Order: sequence, then C-alpha cells, then structure tokens
Amino acid sequence: MKKTVKSVELDINPRTQQPETRLFNNKTYFKTIVVFMDGFTGDFSHEGKEQSVFVAGEEVEFNYDVKTYSGVQFNSLRKGGSKGYSGGGGGKNWTPTTPKEAKQSAIGFTAKYICDLIGLGKIPVDEFEKYLAEFTTAINKEIDNVQ
Repeated sequence: MKKTVKSVELDINPRTQQPETRLFNNKTYFKTIVVFMDGFTGDFSHEGKEQSVFVAGEEVEFNYDVKTYSGVQFNSLRKGGSKGYSGGGGGKNWTPTTPKEAKQSAIGFTAKYICDLIGLGKIPVDEFEKYLAEFTTAINKEIDNVQ
C-alpha cells in the first residue's frame, strides 16, 4: 500500500510525558504514531527514538496488520515488503487480570485514542485533559460495575 504521510510523532505517555517504549528480546522499541493525508492512522514500532521509514510529506510504501490489545484495535505499520512477525511467543495476548490492571490499560488506550483524534484535528489539544477525565470516570464506573 502507498500513501503520503501527513504527520509523524513519537507516542508520548500523557502521565509521565516520556516516550512510550516496550522491551522485546532485550531491545527497547519506541512507538511512533503515523497519520496519512487521507486520515488513516497507525502505530510504528522501531529501535531508538529516531526512525526514517515514515517522513511527513513523503509517499511511502507500507503494510499493516490490524491488532487488538486489551480489546482495542489499532493498525500496526511496517515498512513496505516486510512481513509481520510470525515466530515464537506462542501467540499469547496480555489480558488484564485485576480491576486495577483493566483500568490502567483502558485509560492508557483512551489517552492514545484522544491523542490520535488531536492529531487528526478532530478535537483541540487544549481539551485533552477534559476528555481524559470524562473517559476515566466512565471507565472506572464501568469496571467497578463488572466486579
């Protein structure tokens, strides 16, 4: 698939104001949010803070997989021609086991989703805290009602 990149931003945790990272095979991977001119959005994982695969204003060939994490779907991007990871790990997905984990996971994905909406110009950046507070309250009530 070929598309023109509109914006590329390192995913920042709103609570810590630090880049989102994950450790895999003793390597630290950073997550970048890529928005294309047509509104298509995806996450791109890469080693190191800098990446050169997706550059704003440039057309790029890429592939993607729709993945689910804690019930939330997202587009996982990879550079064109590369195949998805298919080995090891037994294909297990992490599922929250406690109400606290469920809340943390849901709030984290909500914050990411709000950031994506800001990136697309759907909501103003100065309303981030308002939206996050409203969703956090709703998430807490919903999870508390499930117990």
